[in-house]
Amino acid sequence: MSSNLARERWDTEYQSGKYESDPPIQFVDKIIETLGEEGKRQVGLYIGCGNGRNYIPLLNSGLRIHGVDISPEAINQLLEREPLAKGKVFTGDFGDLTSARVFDYIVAIQVFQHGNKEAVDKLFKNTSMALKLGGRLFLRTNSVSTQIEYTHEIIEGDDIAGKTILYREGPKEGMYIHFFSDQELENIAHRNSFEIMLNPYEVTESRKSPQDGTWAQWETIWQKP
Repeated sequence: MSSNLARERWDTEYQSGKYESDPPIQFVDKIIETLGEEGKRQVGLYIGCGNGRNYIPLLNSGLRIHGVDISPEAINQLLEREPLAKGKVFTGDFGDLTSARVFDYIVAIQVFQHGNKEAVDKLFKNTSMALKLGGRLFLRTNSVSTQIEYTHEIIEGDDIAGKTILYREGPKEGMYIHFFSDQELENIAHRNSFEIMLNPYEVTESRKSPQDGTWAQWETIWQKP
């Protein structure tokens, strides 16, 4: 799927009310706690900040955090909800950025799963380049334990090595989505010169009715040595 089509798809999702009334996830509290008072003097980036569900609580905690999202609709909604974010959030594709050693920390919540393995690897490589030495990555991303709901095709990999699927129906129809194994995350961390500060742990949630099954995400914290 091209970036233009992905942007249009996400605009439609946010226009339909995606995350409109959802509370922030608990991982946000762990990010704030881990960064502590030092984090308020540092500069961070939230990749895929959306319409602010998790970004706004981080900003309001006193963090100097910028945000980027591929969806103009999401950014417009975020600014309507929190005018103090003006000048801190912008529309763009992190996969196209090449900034080196700019950020003290990066937050990526449910965004590094979008694309095939090659695209995902590029996101981790860009993150490694964008972080200062000692910088941290706060990551939440798909687990292979997820019970995939809609009709799909496995394009590459498996539950042991991690896998990419292509949705054939549903809101992500035509999109490549990656699901990670814990061993795969460990390999990615080492390949991109990260130390694992918090070992990946799974968070499993039941889908909202009328949807069935469970959705599993890894949460982990990495650091550039």
